Amino acid sequence: MRSFYLGGRLGEPSALSHEGRLPCLAGAIVDAAAITSPAHLYWGGADTSGPVSVMAHWQAALPNVVKATVYPGEGHTVQYRHWDQILVDMAGYDDHTVICRNGRTRLVSNDRADEMVDRGATLGLCAWAAAP
Repeated sequence: MRSFYLGGRLGEPSALSHEGRLPCLAGAIVDAAAITSPAHLYWGGADTSGPVSVMAHWQAALPNVVKATVYPGEGHTVQYRHWDQILVDMAGYDDHTVICRNGRTRLVSNDRADEMVDRGATLGLCAWAAAP
């Protein structure tokens, strides 16, 4: 109720009330099958708000998932930490992964990325990597 009285006890609540009703209007729920553009999913392996199991539902609902990435140990706001990878994917290089190796940020093919991470590289820009 506090939000309805932001302008004082005589404030006009209609603007806030309108926003609250929007999700209830016809057409507010999108048919995910109608989304035909390529979709990229990014998930945190330690996300407790939307566990990794939820990603499987999105993969089933969207007809054109071209990449689904789970970041181990990452939480619900994984998109902020891996904005670098999202931009690379959106630029059409979704067959490549951004990694940090030996203090240098590199863009490597997806099939090499896992091997490089196993050898100590980290996912994302070196600016995000922990200091040695």
